[in-house]
Amino acid sequence: MYQFVEIRKALGISQARLAAMTGISRSALNEVERGKRVPYPGWQQRIAEALGTCEEIAFQKLSGNGGLET
Repeated sequence: MYQFVEIRKALGISQARLAAMTGISRSALNEVERGKRVPYPGWQQRIAEALGTCEEIAFQKLSGNGGLET
């Protein structure tokens, strides 16, 4: 899972709302969040911008316990 999922949840933004904000389908966004789909570079930028962060932070991978991977 990527850091942007935690950021999205902390901001109280649903997957459906983030999908609408970015122009990415909700099903594709769900697959990216679950690690079942590699996001296109353009998607990374749109997701990060919608959440008010940068791509480097938004797309850091989280470990299984919710912490950042090192």
